[in-house]
Amino acid sequence: MKPGRSRVVAAALCLVALFATAGAAQPPPLLACSGPIGRSADAAGLAQLFGAKNVKRGRIPAAEGTTLPGTLVFPDDPRRRIDIVWHDDKARRRPEMVRVGAESIWRVAVAADRSVGIGTSLAELERLNGRPFTITGFEWDYGGYVDWNGGALSRIPGGCIFGVRLRPDPDGSEEDLRAVSGDREFSSASPAMRAAAPRVESLTLGWTE
Repeated sequence: MKPGRSRVVAAALCLVALFATAGAAQPPPLLACSGPIGRSADAAGLAQLFGAKNVKRGRIPAAEGTTLPGTLVFPDDPRRRIDIVWHDDKARRRPEMVRVGAESIWRVAVAADRSVGIGTSLAELERLNGRPFTITGFEWDYGGYVDWNGGALSRIPGGCIFGVRLRPDPDGSEEDLRAVSGDREFSSASPAMRAAAPRVESLTLGWTE
């Protein structure tokens, strides 16, 4: 086994041990371009890493009420669930997209010692990106998505595509929400977006064909 491959497998086995340990204080598990679900991953390998009973075929929610065929890891546990859409869905190999949702404990490694998780703030994302970025307006199917505008988060280690979806502060005012809603784009540095105080509600990693 190649050294790089062995490190990924070892890290993934540590994750399995982490999930099996009840009550112990542990750092949150990490996803990265290199693994445990990387460019060459397949469902058979994930079944070995996470247990066959925890890796199931399913439908992945998509925009406008549609769904896509894919694989669900820990499908019944929102804190650990991972949604995967494959380039080759028949063989269930080569991920096109890996996504975790609003209740997830997973984080994504974006630098050697930095990660992004559910709830990461607008200010922290700007700091990690090294510059302001663009956000689509909220309150529609394509709202809350981010373009890093060539910043550091557009080229995280391993070369996959890192994305987030943001959610405005649920305790914010209706006026602040209306100011950043609809089929428009906003700078993260705009006063209106800062007033809406959005945070990360989902994380994705993607790979081109």
